[in-house]
Amino acid sequence: RGLALITAPALILAASAILTKPWHYGEVGMWWEFPHYFLFTLFGYLAIQTGAAWFERIEALRARHPELSLRALKYAVMVESADAAIGRVLETVDPERTVVAFASDNGGLQPITDNAPLRGGKGMLYEGGIATPLYLRVPHVAPRTVRTPVQVFDLHPTLLELCDVEPTPALDAVSLLPALDHPEFDRGPIFWHFPAYLEGYMKQHGPWRATPSGVVRSGRWKAIESFETGKVELFDLSRPEHEFAPLEGEESNAKRTELVARLR
Repeated sequence: RGLALITAPALILAASAILTKPWHYGEVGMWWEFPHYFLFTLFGYLAIQTGAAWFERIEALRARHPELSLRALKYAVMVESADAAIGRVLETVDPERTVVAFASDNGGLQPITDNAPLRGGKGMLYEGGIATPLYLRVPHVAPRTVRTPVQVFDLHPTLLELCDVEPTPALDAVSLLPALDHPEFDRGPIFWHFPAYLEGYMKQHGPWRATPSGVVRSGRWKAIESFETGKVELFDLSRPEHEFAPLEGEESNAKRTELVARLR
């Protein structure tokens, strides 16, 4: 259909700035305290958070909010810079022939961000870690909100269908185009496979914020199965705060068994 596609990496490249200062800024920090895209500049990848302006924004924000830690300042400036850069890209591309997709790979990093009323944050399998917004701008489609959970993989068949390209067979993803006409679109169950450990960095995390687990989300129901213990937590996500209290008792056994069977 003569459409151009822009995804998050392309947005970042399109809004690149030239790195003009060393990567270590102010107090000495570890590499994981710096934005991922900022680090890529060391290998020739220019990102929107780099350049002299990035350091100047940190100082300007520090003057307005001296109570913030350096790590929080970096995070805030990174988000602000991304927002401004993406805005410039959206103003530049032709909205009549350009599809724009923007998504995040995880929830906000605790304790710098507050994901309330969702439980948890980045690196966790609770909704605060895996439920993120997905933005899709399609020519001649009016803005709307679709609350059905989907996955980033679904962008693949969606973009292919928009371009009249045959989708890859046997792909664990579905086109989201029906959601453009039917906001109550049912995508079907979504799965997460996480056979790893992630260290905890807050008191409530304990030694690990995530341990090897499998997760399935089907409608309002969600189950998390621990690979270590075999324990299965069942949640009714009709309200976000419900994830703080797993369902117990015989009444929940049938739904728990049904969801675990999907993980097999």
